[in-house]
Amino acid sequence: MFGSNVLELIQSNDNHPFRVALELNDTMRSGWQPQAPIQMYHCTDDEIVPYQNSILAKESLQRAEGPAISVIDPRLIPFFQDGSHTGCIPWALLAVNDWINDRI
Repeated sequence: MFGSNVLELIQSNDNHPFRVALELNDTMRSGWQPQAPIQMYHCTDDEIVPYQNSILAKESLQRAEGPAISVIDPRLIPFFQDGSHTGCIPWALLAVNDWINDRI
């Protein structure tokens, strides 16, 4: 997405505008607290976005007095179904649809 020279500028300058913007939008460190339940769907076999990212997000957003936050692998049979980054999409969409329909 970025040329190597732009990436080097961002990485070498703590005050680079792009870095500053990312830090301003970092809800995990800002103390932001959700007001409604959050359910994240993430296949454990994702080879692009580590599953641990969702676990860290859950841990940073979950407060004792706050709404429920969960991380779920949406595959019905995780060990027999494609849990790659793109293979997870159909399972996640079905799970999101079910979760929303349960609340309507």
